[in-house]
Formats: sequence, C-alpha cells, structure tokens
Amino acid sequence: MKTSICLVLIMLQMIYPKLSYCQHKDVYDYQAMYEMKYQPDSTDISSIKFEKMILLFSENSSSFLSYPQYLYDSAAYAETQKGNSFGPSFAFASSVYTPITYHIFKSQKSIQTFDKTQTTNSPYFEYEENTDIFKWILKDELDTIMSFACQKAEVNFGGRKWTAWFTNEIPISTGPYKFSGLPGLIVKISDSQGYWNFSLTDLVNFKTKTYPFYKQVPTKTTKQQFFKLLRESYDNAFILDQQNGITYLTGVEEFKARAEKRAKAANNWIEIYHAEKK
Repeated sequence: MKTSICLVLIMLQMIYPKLSYCQHKDVYDYQAMYEMKYQPDSTDISSIKFEKMILLFSENSSSFLSYPQYLYDSAAYAETQKGNSFGPSFAFASSVYTPITYHIFKSQKSIQTFDKTQTTNSPYFEYEENTDIFKWILKDELDTIMSFACQKAEVNFGGRKWTAWFTNEIPISTGPYKFSGLPGLIVKISDSQGYWNFSLTDLVNFKTKTYPFYKQVPTKTTKQQFFKLLRESYDNAFILDQQNGITYLTGVEEFKARAEKRAKAANNWIEIYHAEKK
C-alpha cells in the first residue's frame, strides 16, 4: 500500500508541479470534444486506453490538450487568482490525473508543442513545426459523421498513414493533435493500423478560455531532440528519478521493475521515433 501511494505521489508531481508561469492565455470561439482511443503498447491489445480530449479553436488558431488537463489548468488559474501558488488540492489533482501532458497550439504560421519527458519534475519543452508538414490527398468518398457531411482525405505523418474525414460545414482548418491543413474541421482521423484514433463527440459554439501552466519558461528544443530525451526518460527512468532527488525507502526493486516494464511497453508513440544514427 505504501509503495502504491508513493507511486501516485510521484506521478502527480510529474504532471502537476507547483505553479509559477503561464505561457498562453487565449480565448477561442469553438469547443470540440474528441475521444482518443490509443494502444500505447503495440504488442498488447489489452493496453488500449481512452482519453477525453478538447480542441479549442477560432478561425486562425487552436489549442489541443487532454480534457482532465484542461480542468486542472482552469482550476489552477482560479487558485492563483486567490493568491495560492501551489494550485488545487491534492484530492482534485488526483481526480483529474492524466498521462497526456502535451499542449499543442496551432496558428496559420506554426504548430507549437509543449510537452514533458517522463522524468520526475520534468520541465516543459517547446518545439515548433511548420504548418505545411501535411501533404493531404483528397479522396472522392463522402460520408455523414456526427450529422456532418464529410469528405475523406489521406496523409502520411509521423511515420504513419492517416485517414481523415473532414467537414466543410465548419470551414476552419484544424483538428485533433497537430492535424490541420484541410478545408474544414477534422471530424474523425485514424492511422492505418488502428493504433491511434480521434473521433469528434461534441461541438459547441461559445467563447472558451484556456490557461496552460508551466513550472518554468519552457526549454526550447527541436522535435527530434525532444523525442530523444523522452525515449531516454523511459529507458533510464529509475536512474534519472534518483538523480532528480527521488529516494526510495522501501520497494526499491518493485519501482525498478515497474520502470523497466513501462519503458518496454512505451513502444507505440503517435509519432514513430527513430534514433539518429551515430
């Protein structure tokens, strides 16, 4: 029991550190909810998970993150307005815990991703990509999804082939994750192997704010370098945590075994990472 409680505390510390810096505070016209179904371990179908995601967007910009993270960010902002720099209560943080740590901001010029590694107390890292990375191929197939008239499109991205369904009824070029560049909102998108799937579940038109927080000014890097650090944080989690001040008084071997198991299972990222050849 003590080991389990300690593990929860470490995970919450990774996701929800003490608050001191807010990178973005934007207002958007639309709020779209997506169900993300994903399989983080390609060798284990029982690893399939579901996450509620939120896309906040206007004509020229959008923000995408997990809905639990959005709830935490909003509560954290409310707490800072009261003068509480430590954020919401432990009980609230526990209730909205999520392993999905990225915030993705899209504009007409760029895609900014803010994310953490798996290291305890990891800072946020920021990397930027051009919006022209998506070379869509429009198809003739049509379908009706969520009462929207949709058209099919395909693209290769992140080492995967993706099939998307977008609607011209919402003529704003955005969608879940980093996806954009189509004539309308992406209603549904999946990779060819069915490992990663996003499906629109709700769409409302009202102004919404988002308040993503970071412990410090994000460290700017490249996507390749961030992925390298992320991979290393999985493969060397036990050692890195100790270097970052985590002391295991009991259950040392159990923590080590869990870290090794988690690293092995983290083999099916949404974007396939290939280490640079030396």
